[in-house]
Amino acid sequence: MIVSSQRFYLISAVYLLPLVGWSLLTLRELPPAKGLFYLACGWMLMGIGGLLLYYRFPGEVRASPPTVGEPFLEEVKREREEHLKSIELLQEEKQEQLKEAEALKGEILRLKDEILQVKTAGVEAIRNKEGQLQDLKKHLHEQRHQIEEKQTLLKTLQNKVGDLTFEIKTLVELHNRGEETGYSPLAIEKKETPLRESGLRILRRCLDVAKRHIGSFTFHGTESNGSLSIDQRRLFDLFSEETGGIVFYFSPKEGKILFVNDEVIDSLGCQPEQFRFDFPKLLEGSEEIWRHGVQTLSKAGESEFHLPLKHLSGKEGLFSCTLGLIPSGLFKGDVIGVLT
Repeated sequence: MIVSSQRFYLISAVYLLPLVGWSLLTLRELPPAKGLFYLACGWMLMGIGGLLLYYRFPGEVRASPPTVGEPFLEEVKREREEHLKSIELLQEEKQEQLKEAEALKGEILRLKDEILQVKTAGVEAIRNKEGQLQDLKKHLHEQRHQIEEKQTLLKTLQNKVGDLTFEIKTLVELHNRGEETGYSPLAIEKKETPLRESGLRILRRCLDVAKRHIGSFTFHGTESNGSLSIDQRRLFDLFSEETGGIVFYFSPKEGKILFVNDEVIDSLGCQPEQFRFDFPKLLEGSEEIWRHGVQTLSKAGESEFHLPLKHLSGKEGLFSCTLGLIPSGLFKGDVIGVLT
């Protein structure tokens, strides 16, 4: 309530104070019952007077807000408008950011799809390359195997060509030497051998052929270790034509007989191959005689002794054995023997 000071003092002096004084006077001068009655009436009149004052002077007694200056109101309005504009700008920026976020999200999804496609294509390409690599490895392995087979075949053919070349060259050399000396070791004399021709004569003829035998040569003019078997085979072919007795070829290094002619069939009743492999069995009981005869060769070069050998039928026969050590040539150190 806002009331002017003069009005308040005036109402208090003219209206309220006399009324309060009169009420107190009545309580004092009158009996209590009447005094309370007049006091109540006075308070009622005071309330009625207050109401009349309130409604009689509405413009002067009322609740009113404090007055505010116009510049302050303009500044508040201006700040409010600025805040509203800021809010609108923030909302617009928010909308722009949401749009950019959506665009970035779409771009991320597109990039993910592209990465997935590239990855799938890369995996497929790697699988294709691995398949091609496996095919190439398989093809390379097959080609290598074929090359190895061809190299083996080529090496075999080269060896055969070399052996044939060695044989041809040796035959030519032997033929030329035979023409120069009048003696051809390509064949042992085919004249009939006397029935009682001694084993020593047959042995010396065979030794002469063996030491005169010329080995095979390579293209560079050096002896080939691989051609030794060819040279032995040619020598054995010459010995196979001997019909005066059983001619055999013994290798001390290997400790076995390498060749025997076909005369062994009629003399012992066994094939040459069987004689070669079963010689220790045929020699049973005569090993010491054979061993002594072979040891004698290191001193005398020749050895002649009687050698008991078992026949295929189980009977035992006595043979005159003549052994000779090849003194020189390609087969130096080997032994030729004759059984008669």
